[in-house]
Amino acid sequence: MENNNDKDNNEMNCLSQVKIAIKKEFEIKTEEKEVELGFDRKFFKKMLGVSLSGPARVPHPYNAWFSIAAGFTALFIISIIEEYGFKKYNFPFFYAGFASSTILVYSGPTSPFAQPRNLVFGHFLSALIGVIIRTILETIPHYQKIVWLGGVIAVVLATFVMMYTKTIHPPAGGTVLTAVLTKSVIDIGFIYLAFVLIGTLIILLVGLVFLNIPKTTRYPQFWI
Repeated sequence: MENNNDKDNNEMNCLSQVKIAIKKEFEIKTEEKEVELGFDRKFFKKMLGVSLSGPARVPHPYNAWFSIAAGFTALFIISIIEEYGFKKYNFPFFYAGFASSTILVYSGPTSPFAQPRNLVFGHFLSALIGVIIRTILETIPHYQKIVWLGGVIAVVLATFVMMYTKTIHPPAGGTVLTAVLTKSVIDIGFIYLAFVLIGTLIILLVGLVFLNIPKTTRYPQFWI
């Protein structure tokens, strides 16, 4: 038994030494190339990342099933609400922004961008900015020709606001872009904000239930 343990330890040590040797060789070759090309080493060295390989963040299969179940439940509820509650508004309540949020929140519940503050306010502020930009565009003659520009401005502005308010939530980019590029938004106006708020609260509530069932996971990490 002891011989087997020693053998396993020796194999682990050999693997560690090989990894260290490969990393050093990689760094040396990279530095030599930078010197040859005359580049600023500090600038280009940042592009190499902190290490050759990132940490393993694949969830345990047991936990993954709860993430999958949470995603299905949230999107199913949102779809039902769209079908029987908001269909008369002729607006796609079940849209890409919510789908992206379920992946981020349920697959990476420890991410700062997946926390309730970011999820709810990131979407809401982006929706508000999108509706305002779309409303302004409607007042410009032949605005259809510059709708793409309005989308660019809206996304950049939403990004700035989320960064300033510490509510960055990447899927919210779809929320602001949908508001600007979807013509039906102007018909429902600020009701769009209610759509977004209801959808994000559903994603949050489902996450609170499913992500806290496994003993090894906790959601959220913080509220404010």
